Amino acid sequence: MIKAIACDVDGTFLRNDMTYNVELYKEILDLLDKTGVKLVFATGNQYNQVQRYFDNSFHCAAENGTILFLDGKQFSVDCLDKETVTKILDITNKHTGFATLLCGTKSTYLEHVNDAVYATLKTGFMDIEIVDDLRKIEDDIVKVTLFFDEGFNYETINAMFYELKCFCSPTTSGFGYVDIMKNGCNKATGLAKFNELFNITFDDWIAFGDSNNDLQMFKAINNNYAMKNATNTLKDEATHILDLTNDEDGALKKIKELLKNEANL
Repeated sequence: MIKAIACDVDGTFLRNDMTYNVELYKEILDLLDKTGVKLVFATGNQYNQVQRYFDNSFHCAAENGTILFLDGKQFSVDCLDKETVTKILDITNKHTGFATLLCGTKSTYLEHVNDAVYATLKTGFMDIEIVDDLRKIEDDIVKVTLFFDEGFNYETINAMFYELKCFCSPTTSGFGYVDIMKNGCNKATGLAKFNELFNITFDDWIAFGDSNNDLQMFKAINNNYAMKNATNTLKDEATHILDLTNDEDGALKKIKELLKNEANL
């Protein structure tokens, strides 16, 4: 019996043009109401970034599980302490080829970049403040994000991850992003707090994803589905691999199918 669904957003729920099948989603909402199954969006995005796609309030494990929302109301946040943020910047500043952002509870902070990079980042972050020095930000920081505008440089990423993994949780995400969270924080740890609220366990969930930041979620939720367009690393961890991509509404179609089975329709 399914009691909850964890669904990634970019590359999974959304198509590559950042749209989704609205009519199919309405059918899913109706089936969720009939079955009592909970839907939680598990995403590396900010909540307000996801919110712009929907008319309804929703549950969300945002910022890779560091900020949690129940029906649109924040109920939990896991922040990096200032010392850890400084250590992360000490490591990332030794390398080049990416933009560095600090994602806080009030805003997202960025040092000066060229216009093309800034325009791209504005499509992914609702609120960006340009600052002179990231080390002087007065906000609660939930993650540090690196944006590789020309694609991942894995030599650089591997060198940074070697140092970062000693004291925090870094992960590659989609579309050239790397996210660095508080040690031990990921989508799975965020979803575990929903278990307490819903009075369920991970055995009651199904999960959908496409990127490496979904790995811990897939490890926690054994009944999982990787998109056809998922990374090979995630596919290797997946219990099921869908025959359809996000552009073909693969996750939504499977969710509808599973919910119809739950509703005996």
